[in-house]
Amino acid sequence: MVTFPPAGTTLDRYYKNKAQYPAFEESEVANYPAANFDITDAKHGQCSTIVGVAKDAVFIVQASAGSDDPQYSTPCTLSAKAAEIVVNNLKGDR
Repeated sequence: MVTFPPAGTTLDRYYKNKAQYPAFEESEVANYPAANFDITDAKHGQCSTIVGVAKDAVFIVQASAGSDDPQYSTPCTLSAKAAEIVVNNLKGDR
């Protein structure tokens, strides 16, 4: 699922509040600053990736993997890959 938070939501806000997420890792998606995070340890099928596409504009991709999925214990790879697809679509890459 892809969500676009309200205008003014920033990646910096997530970086500053990273202590509230048991799983939080700063990263990069398609040359944009990003972070993978989850309210659990992100090793049980769920992870979100937030990407800063402008100073005050972000989007979030949430991914879920079933227990039989090989990426169940590494779901952030799924959300990061989906985020990369979104960025490429926003840029018009195919």
